[in-house]
Amino acid sequence: MLVFAIVVLSIADLYLTLTFLLSTGMVEANPVARLVIEQGSPWVLGVWKLALVLLPAAIFLCFSKRKLSEAGAWVCFLALGALAVQWKVYTDRVHEMTPYISILYQDGHGVERPEGWVCMTKWRDDRATAIARR
Repeated sequence: MLVFAIVVLSIADLYLTLTFLLSTGMVEANPVARLVIEQGSPWVLGVWKLALVLLPAAIFLCFSKRKLSEAGAWVCFLALGALAVQWKVYTDRVHEMTPYISILYQDGHGVERPEGWVCMTKWRDDRATAIARR
């Protein structure tokens, strides 16, 4: 059950991340995730995120009788739980940031983007253009 919760929390994190990346952008604190996001593809991000959760989940399941495996699963669950709380705070307060995010979304207009700012709006816009041409 704990491994299932880890997978569900990870998928929720991916969903929220993609929602903001494909709409307005966001600050990504994780430098490794930023590198993956900078590849510009939601598919690359999705595969990377799923690999990061499915591999440990498989290990936790294979070694579920060992205390170290259970401890690792609890650490992952607690970390993802903290991330879920952070997402809740962010989504509750995003309306306060809307004017600023709007400026950042429009290529800054002289506003310096915060460190770690990432978005995939170019991918979304390119995709929409390709669909419209059909």
